[in-house]
Amino acid sequence: MKSVEKLMLAETEKIRNHHEQKFNALSARLQSIEASIQKSKDVSEKEPINESTVPTNNTTNVASKTVKRFQLKHVFKDVASFVQNKWHYSTWVEHYNVKWQMSVVHCNGHLRFLVYCDPIAPKGKWSIRTELEFKVVGGNRNVVIRTWDFVYGEYGDFGFQKFQDWEQMKKWYLVDGNLTVEAKVTIVETTGLAKPKVRKFDESQKDISDVIMVVRDTKFYVSKMFLASQSSVFKALLFGNFSESKQSEVTLNGIDPDDFHYFLEVLYGESAVDDMNVEDVALLADMYDAPTAIRKCEEFLLKESKKKVEMKLEIATRYHLEKLEKKCMSEIKDKVPKEMFVTGRNNHLVFAVFCVPIAPADKWSIRTKLEYKVVGPNQNDIIRTWDFCHKNNGGFSFQKFQDWEEMEKWYLVDGNLTVEAKVTIVETTGLRREKIRKFDESQKDISDCIMKVRDTKFYVSKTVRNRYANVEDIALLADMYDTPTAIRKWEEFLLRESKKAVENKLEIATQYNLENLKEWCKSQTP
Repeated sequence: MKSVEKLMLAETEKIRNHHEQKFNALSARLQSIEASIQKSKDVSEKEPINESTVPTNNTTNVASKTVKRFQLKHVFKDVASFVQNKWHYSTWVEHYNVKWQMSVVHCNGHLRFLVYCDPIAPKGKWSIRTELEFKVVGGNRNVVIRTWDFVYGEYGDFGFQKFQDWEQMKKWYLVDGNLTVEAKVTIVETTGLAKPKVRKFDESQKDISDVIMVVRDTKFYVSKMFLASQSSVFKALLFGNFSESKQSEVTLNGIDPDDFHYFLEVLYGESAVDDMNVEDVALLADMYDAPTAIRKCEEFLLKESKKKVEMKLEIATRYHLEKLEKKCMSEIKDKVPKEMFVTGRNNHLVFAVFCVPIAPADKWSIRTKLEYKVVGPNQNDIIRTWDFCHKNNGGFSFQKFQDWEEMEKWYLVDGNLTVEAKVTIVETTGLRREKIRKFDESQKDISDCIMKVRDTKFYVSKTVRNRYANVEDIALLADMYDTPTAIRKWEEFLLRESKKAVENKLEIATQYNLENLKEWCKSQTP
């Protein structure tokens, strides 16, 4: 277990080091913003903004430090024996909705080194403008680095035909016959990779907006107050002691307009995060310090994303998503069976069960009822039970569960032993996750009922009805007041979570013209 944990810690530390420069820059910037917020607060208390003096056509240029950058790395084995003109490839990895791969080949006395890209869901003609750094890593800190700017699109691969002399590479850069290659990719700009938009932020929203955010040549009509409530960076920018607070247009450089659109959709309550854009949204949410958007990204990665656990762990580490990081590390640990443990000692079978809390407090405990079983043929099982409270030791074992020779004689099947453990958790302490909302005495003024669980009181409202019971009420109001977001949320609930019968769902879908739900219901009926 310690070896596994050391390997995971080393991998996590490697990812952290890779993004350390970005984190440091972000930390310094946020500290500056906090100081600006405090300063602007002091100023605003003395000198409220006079809306009549706000200019209507001024623009400003706010530089962003958003960087879509990642590193590819691969070790090619037994390189000296490579056959001329035969390509060797790394595995495909996904970054920012694009798959990436490296390849090397022995060609005309040189090492040829290429980087490929393959968009996952391109929309017609596409392009990805990049800054590339190719590197071959040798022993004694010997490295060869070459850089180039390249636009993928018409061609999905780029590299150096004569990256390095083959014989020189074999002499100085092979380590135990293997060659380590790396590629750093910085995505500068993309076109043709956007997914369909859910919500509009164009000129049609002009009447209900009071500021225009300009990204490249795209204008987003939004609300200052709403953005400020979602992001400390926007709060400082739009209401602090900055010139932008008195301007009607603010230009944001260094970010993609499609990414910003999805980011705004998430802030405005849409279910806009998916595997195509979660990295893009998380990047902007982290940059603008928008907790709601960060939380939505983490929830999606925890519950719905199909990304590999290694990719999730990289994202979690990059943006300090603690719940996701712990879940990923737990899944990686689970690849090495260790929950149950058997061994032979003093002519007996020793049988143990361990537990490792994913996010424990300083002191934790898990009181359990345990049932240990060795399964034999013809239902000839051995069962032993025990009540045990797991604490810092994390495990409990029967040191003499069964005589070893008896086990070999009667319980092995084709040389194999089947064991089982049933665990009943009676009570836990120190394993509570962080609460999002309060229901303590601070909510007393807006509650009319106290629900008591053990020694904890919850101040709530009697009038808040069950979420499953009020779904049709919400639909009626959403349809009456023409609120697309509420209608979409409601339809998503019926599609993903509701336990209503298919016939009831079809009736609701028909009544309120919910096409996605209607099609799903029809697909469920013969």
